[in-house]
Amino acid sequence: MKLLRLGETGSEKPALIDNENKYRDLSSIIDDATIVFDLVYNPAQTKLLADAEKIGAPIVNGIEMLIAQAVYSVEIWMGGNVVQHIDMNCLVKELEKILGHK
Repeated sequence: MKLLRLGETGSEKPALIDNENKYRDLSSIIDDATIVFDLVYNPAQTKLLADAEKIGAPIVNGIEMLIAQAVYSVEIWMGGNVVQHIDMNCLVKELEKILGHK
């Protein structure tokens, strides 16, 4: 499957080419407010995210969710408000380095 935009320039619609090479109009599902989120964090950009980025959709991978789960788990098990003491952006960047992303 592949995400793409079909139609005249300026009035393209989001679409999908399925495994049988049939085009599916996704305009009733995907609009300008749609964000494509893939829970996978390694690789940082999956085929789904790459295709979504090509059609102009904002994308988010699973790194932020992985880190948030870890931080909130520490809060649950250890008590206290850990989030207020953590720079989430820094954690994301460090994990991306470890995983070899960008």
